[in-house]
Amino acid sequence: MAADKRVLIGFDFPYGYPRGLAQALGLPGPALPWARVWHHIATTVVDTATNASNHFQVAASMNVIMGVPPGPFWGYVKNGTPLPENLTCKRPASWVNLDGARTCTLLPKLVLPELRHPEALFQVNGWGYPQPTWKLAYPGSVGSQVLTGIPRVYALRYAPAFDQHSEVWPFETDFTATPGAGRTPYIMHAEIYPSAVPTDMTLHNVKDAAQVLTLARHFATLDINGQLGAALCAPAGLSPSQIRDCIEQEGCILK
Repeated sequence: MAADKRVLIGFDFPYGYPRGLAQALGLPGPALPWARVWHHIATTVVDTATNASNHFQVAASMNVIMGVPPGPFWGYVKNGTPLPENLTCKRPASWVNLDGARTCTLLPKLVLPELRHPEALFQVNGWGYPQPTWKLAYPGSVGSQVLTGIPRVYALRYAPAFDQHSEVWPFETDFTATPGAGRTPYIMHAEIYPSAVPTDMTLHNVKDAAQVLTLARHFATLDINGQLGAALCAPAGLSPSQIRDCIEQEGCILK
């Protein structure tokens, strides 16, 4: 910021939920669905400096708001604390396979998909197998990271020092090769997925660190070669309505 530069910041967890969550929660306001969900999570999840968090309880409360039967959030690590009411350890029966895709059907007549469009696209193209945002625990799960991570990105995005210079891709930028064109300083927040790029283990002997270095170099190389803009455009394979879902609700994975 002080050097009047443009910055790309990425975190390894989904920035959005499958289409329909804001409606299912009945979140009011003129803002787009993603912003309503972010505000709800950022104002209900408490995540302390000692790593104590109420995110399981928040997930359970959203299950209650959305109706019956229990779902769509599931999974719990007890750690000596009782299972919150309306949160199941295993995937609840409300999740069923429909035409090859798992969906959660709640009363009255709410149907939520398990995966976002970009996650399904990643699987189809063999770029990786992102976990569903609804799964809060167990190996590979990412749901708890979403609930505790979004408030952190929210705090950075809307911090007074950064607010006028920041945008979240693609929610606020749309799918364009030139986000924040001509603006400096400029901060763009984007969801990343390290497994989308083969990890160079020669960069570090700790896998997580090697993934961070690999991905940072990957995007830096794209930028140097004038190819980063293409990566910020809508992924091939998504229909116009699916692209609109990504911009308004689901977000996307920068690759």
